[in-house]
Amino acid sequence: MRYLLGVFGLVNIVLAIFNLIPIPPLDGSNVLAGLNPDIADAMAKLRRSGQSMILFLLIFVFAGKYITPLSTQIALGFLRRIRGY
Repeated sequence: MRYLLGVFGLVNIVLAIFNLIPIPPLDGSNVLAGLNPDIADAMAKLRRSGQSMILFLLIFVFAGKYITPLSTQIALGFLRRIRGY
């Protein structure tokens, strides 16, 4: 049961980090656009241009290589804090 909850937690963290990638279909673009009006204009142009789909596919293919180790470290940090180590 603990293993299953750990897997679900890890998948949740991986998806949260992936969702914050600043490409227009994902929420990271909205967060980044909210920080600076110039970036908001650039994101709007990228959203309209259709190139975002190509970037999305490229990042989707290579994201696991970088997001999974980061999310594993975050999950282990949470577990250490909860367990009191």
